[in-house]
Amino acid sequence: MTSETPASSGAPSTGLGPWMRFRRQYSRLSPPVQMIGLQLWLPLVFVIAFCLCYINAFHQPSPKDIKVAVVGTGPAAVTLADRLEGTSNGMLSVSVASSVDAARGDVRDGDLAAAFTPGAANQPARLLVASGAQFQFAEVVQQTFAPVAAAEGSTLAVGDLAPLPKHDSYGTSGFYIALVWTIAGYMVGMFIGMMGQTLKHRVRLGLIVGSGFVLSLLGTLFAGPVVGAVHGHFLSLWLLGWLTTIWWSTACPTTSAGSSPARRSSCSCSSTFRRRAGRSRRRSCRSRSSGCTRMCSAPVSSTCCAASSTTSGRGSAAARRSSASTRRSASC
Repeated sequence: MTSETPASSGAPSTGLGPWMRFRRQYSRLSPPVQMIGLQLWLPLVFVIAFCLCYINAFHQPSPKDIKVAVVGTGPAAVTLADRLEGTSNGMLSVSVASSVDAARGDVRDGDLAAAFTPGAANQPARLLVASGAQFQFAEVVQQTFAPVAAAEGSTLAVGDLAPLPKHDSYGTSGFYIALVWTIAGYMVGMFIGMMGQTLKHRVRLGLIVGSGFVLSLLGTLFAGPVVGAVHGHFLSLWLLGWLTTIWWSTACPTTSAGSSPARRSSCSCSSTFRRRAGRSRRRSCRSRSSGCTRMCSAPVSSTCCAASSTTSGRGSAAARRSSASTRRSASC
């Protein structure tokens, strides 16, 4: 008995690779679906970059090469510095400071995370830190040098040269208020670039400046008087936020694309043009053969409705009419 294998449905194999077969299948989708698919690279890159940059970096942080100094002279200070660096597994980069004043200046300037002065039996060891500049490093070095002082038979006295304020115990308020200004400016630029391409340059710039004025004021008010995360320097913060918002609004890619001289032309299909007072407004692009309706406000593909009419199965006459209309109308 012979068995026959049923023929597989679909187009016969043409020996194309997976990528070419994917492109052929993708080209059969409707133009709006193709456009959406081409824009999905942004969330894809965001997911990959966020996982690699944030989750990978913060799930198990391990500091390396924290610059600290041992205050002292002679072989004892050098031996202690070498021992601390050798037993830290790469976490510390230990040097020797000749005096407390020199180490104090380096810690205050941020060149050192801490400076350790060995103690004695009746004198506590001293550790100089600046938590306002490097909060995480200050916590790590305190945990590192407390056992060292205990091994010498003394206690550890910590001196903070630049302490964090009580209303910002982690020192992150400045970062988050800057993030608020950055995101607000980027969103303003994105929406103006997407929806305001027919506006004049001075109108777009006025919207950016005015929006930045209001949004930076709101951010400074909430961060300062409302929440209490930032105290003082209200006008300086407001001006800084205003400039930051304007910068990100103008640096947004969609704003840059929209700020170029817009080609105010019509949709390239059987569309109706409505020009009032010499100004081009939004047009509705309608195809008689497929009933497709879309808004044209940017240089979109001129084969929108022509492709729809060709693939709708209503005959080649509709395709010829749409193609002729496409040639007569101006390209977007």
